Amino acid sequence: MRFIKKTDSPDFFEKEKNTFPLTEESSWKDFRNPCKTKFKKFLVEEQNGLCVYCECDLALTSSHIEHIKPRSKYKQLKFNYKNLTVSCDGSFLCHESLVNKQSCGHRKDDLYIEELFLNPTEQLDIEEYFLFNPETGAILPAEGIKHEKSSYMINVLNLDVQYLRDARKYAKEVLVDLLSSPDFLNDDAANHILHSELSEDREFISFLKHCFNTDQ
Repeated sequence: MRFIKKTDSPDFFEKEKNTFPLTEESSWKDFRNPCKTKFKKFLVEEQNGLCVYCECDLALTSSHIEHIKPRSKYKQLKFNYKNLTVSCDGSFLCHESLVNKQSCGHRKDDLYIEELFLNPTEQLDIEEYFLFNPETGAILPAEGIKHEKSSYMINVLNLDVQYLRDARKYAKEVLVDLLSSPDFLNDDAANHILHSELSEDREFISFLKHCFNTDQ
C-alpha cells in the first residue's frame, strides 16, 4: 500500500450533488451518468491507475468506488470526496471462471476498526507498515509498534492471498526481463532504466521498490 494524495473534489461532482437533495438514505444510483463514470475515472487517475489497496492495475469494468469508511456505518460520508477511492474487485481467473471478492474493498466490506485501519489517503508513512518476501511475493506486517495495524490490514483486505503473491512475482519477473535486455550493455544503463521504472507508480510498486531496495 502507498500514500495517495487527495486533491480537491472536482467541480462537476460537487455540482451534481447539488442538483438534487442528498440524504443519508440516498443511493449512488441517484447519480445520473455520465457523472458517476466521469468521477470514477477521476479517482482512478488520482491513484495513478492502481488499486487503493493492493496496487494492481485498475480496469473500469472490474473495479468499484470504494468507501474507506463503510457507508453502512458512516452514512454521512457516503458522498464525501475525501472518503472515496477506487478498489479492484478482488478478482482472479480460476479454471477459466472469474472468482470475485477475494481481496481489497469487497473483501473488507463493512469490516472496519478505526483504531487499526490504515487510511492510504491519510497515512503518509503507510509503506513503512509492510514488508515483502521478494521470492514468494508474500506481504508481511512490519515489526514493533506498527505490527498490530499492519497485520490487521493484511487480514481484513486479504492482501496475502495466493493470486496477489503470484501477481507480484510476475511484475518482478517482467522488470527483471527488461533489465536483462541485451540493449543495456552495462550496469549504468540498467540502473538508469530501473530508476526510471520505479520513479512513478506502476503495478505493485511498493513490492518492486522493496525487491530492488530503492526508495526512488
